Amino acid sequence: MKRTSGFTLIELVLIIAIIGILAAAAVPNFLDFREEAQRAKVVQLAQSLQSWAAQNEAAMLLDKKEAQRINSCSAIGKHFGKMPRGYSVTGNLPGINQSTGRAPVGICNVTYDKNRNIKTEFPAKQVQRSKNVSEMGNDTFR
Repeated sequence: MKRTSGFTLIELVLIIAIIGILAAAAVPNFLDFREEAQRAKVVQLAQSLQSWAAQNEAAMLLDKKEAQRINSCSAIGKHFGKMPRGYSVTGNLPGINQSTGRAPVGICNVTYDKNRNIKTEFPAKQVQRSKNVSEMGNDTFR
């Protein structure tokens, strides 16, 4: 009998089995990379929010019109701009001391995908417009 060109059924089954073994080894690594990328996005967003909150505080101290009053972590997320879908900002900020006009630093949380609990935190504090910038003490800008 003459052999025609092509693969036998056994050769095809072996190739499919090898591809299956390679795929089984690669899929968990792919899922780990995906979760690491999501964690990196959460950290990057938290750093951006922290930076925005610090810039907003400086603008408030300088009595700039564009400064936003911040009294909660969710207000930071709201005033920051368009938040990516699936991300939330939560946490509690300590109140402003009425005698000094300053607030202690609190912790805000940035969370993505509540089911898998991918989150990180950043420091922030409440800010409000001062009545008179010249009435602030010298230590205000430290």
